Amino acid sequence: MILNILGIVLLGLFCLFACLFLLAFFCKFRYYVMVDKNGSSPDWKYAVKVSWFLRAVSFAVRDGEEFRVRVLGIKLKAFGLDDEALEDKALEDETAEPVEAVESSAMAVKPHKPSKEPKPKPKPKSKPKIKSQLEKIRGLDGEIIKDALNIAAKKLLPKILPKKFRVRGKVGLEEPHLTGMVMALVSGVSVLSPKFDVVMAGDFEEPALELDVDISGGFRISQIAGPVLKLYKLYKLMERE
Repeated sequence: MILNILGIVLLGLFCLFACLFLLAFFCKFRYYVMVDKNGSSPDWKYAVKVSWFLRAVSFAVRDGEEFRVRVLGIKLKAFGLDDEALEDKALEDETAEPVEAVESSAMAVKPHKPSKEPKPKPKPKSKPKIKSQLEKIRGLDGEIIKDALNIAAKKLLPKILPKKFRVRGKVGLEEPHLTGMVMALVSGVSVLSPKFDVVMAGDFEEPALELDVDISGGFRISQIAGPVLKLYKLYKLMERE
């Protein structure tokens, strides 16, 4: 009798985990990104939200100060700098010992002569990681790199690129030619997809930066699992060479 009950419980747990795996594999993850930068203000405002399973599970971050997780509309975890936290922080700053007093008390203590220790032997200089990686890429087979770029450009990126990509703003750098380079880069990005709606104005007289970014999209793990595995296999081939 006990074995039968235990078997039913284990079977139920297996079915539950199998359903959760299938849901995670086939249900769409949706993401939303908002960035706002006003030219008159040095502060950046942004918000990032990721939801899953018809928004039953969601994760959101806003301006680096607010973090929220919801499941079926129930707030599981959230934190931010509320009024009480700000008051506690101000109280800690008031009760903290002044730096000058700490320095004077430290100067009053008789210094202790450190014992002489043998100097460590200098380690052989190693090549910077970035340089070594570039040298490794140069020595790779061109066909592997070509296959990896084709998989990323044709099979992976179209699945994860946003469905909505709207950018409005104005940019101006200290040098007019740098502003022109940025404008050329922006125009190149805007033609990557017909869904990209990018309108940027260039200010060639004085530095300026205004941004209003609105990005949203979604993807399924089942759609990107194949390309990701192929890229991983090519990565392993690149490591062997």
